[in-house]
Amino acid sequence: MVTRKKCPSLGLESLPLGIGSYWRHEGMYMNSIIVNMNDMKTFTCKEMGGPCEEVHQGATAVEIAKQNFAHVMATTDRAHKQMREQMTKPGKGPSKEEWWAWFNREWDKKKDEA
Repeated sequence: MVTRKKCPSLGLESLPLGIGSYWRHEGMYMNSIIVNMNDMKTFTCKEMGGPCEEVHQGATAVEIAKQNFAHVMATTDRAHKQMREQMTKPGKGPSKEEWWAWFNREWDKKKDEA
């Protein structure tokens, strides 16, 4: 039997679907992991291996990595070409696992901004 919790004020219903909990609202599922917005960190494109000072801010390493990926893929200049190739062509730079290991170390070293 599945135990469900309801939050009538928001019209949400909790469903225990594996690790953590998820909320269902009108057929959509939302993860209920709460991020403390005071734990924001800021990285520049350059700090992440790129050539420019574009700023990416987020509460998680994944959030910042996604912002940087979108930034690099949106550029068409020569300065970002090497980084674009490293992100899209295997063997043109560190593997995804190596890059994530490096970035997680950088994330842990960086102080919270708030």
